[in-house]
Amino acid sequence: MEDDVIVSLMRQKDEEGIRGMMEKYRNYCYSICYSILRDKEDAEEVLNDTWRKVYEAAADKSPASLKFYCGKVARNLALDRYEYETAQKRSNPTVDVSYEELENCLGGRDNPEDEYRYNLLRTYINDFLETIAPKDRQVFIYRYYYFLENAEIASKCRMTVFGVKNRLSRVRAKLKEFLQEKGYFHEE
Repeated sequence: MEDDVIVSLMRQKDEEGIRGMMEKYRNYCYSICYSILRDKEDAEEVLNDTWRKVYEAAADKSPASLKFYCGKVARNLALDRYEYETAQKRSNPTVDVSYEELENCLGGRDNPEDEYRYNLLRTYINDFLETIAPKDRQVFIYRYYYFLENAEIASKCRMTVFGVKNRLSRVRAKLKEFLQEKGYFHEE
């Protein structure tokens, strides 16, 4: 079933639309949820919340890509669940390490409440991703957007774990240099 048909059916409150969406994007969204949460039950719960949220939003939104909209909703909900679980002292070392790796590259967060700064950073990272090789971009996104472990990235990209680590290290160094050139942050 095509995405425009799925969205149209959901706008008409036809359950066939939600079934089509679930069938078409279940594996994709589940893999996002599971890579962040590392718990099957939590991933399934977030997946169900994803379908509900996308279904409710279908009346107001017409996403350019239903697949990526579903993935974005799943990712955001999974990160919300992750933050909740972390507050309860259950954490996912993969996400923690991913954040630490980028934080080391980007420098500290002086004012995490500054919405402008984070929007600017998002823009700069998107601009940066356009400047690097496709393989570098793919590895970076797998690690820092989908929170995959290095071994999973190596498998998906047909690389060694060592190769993934080296590539990520080089990309982080390039990102840091790119952000310094943009004046995002300065070395002390």
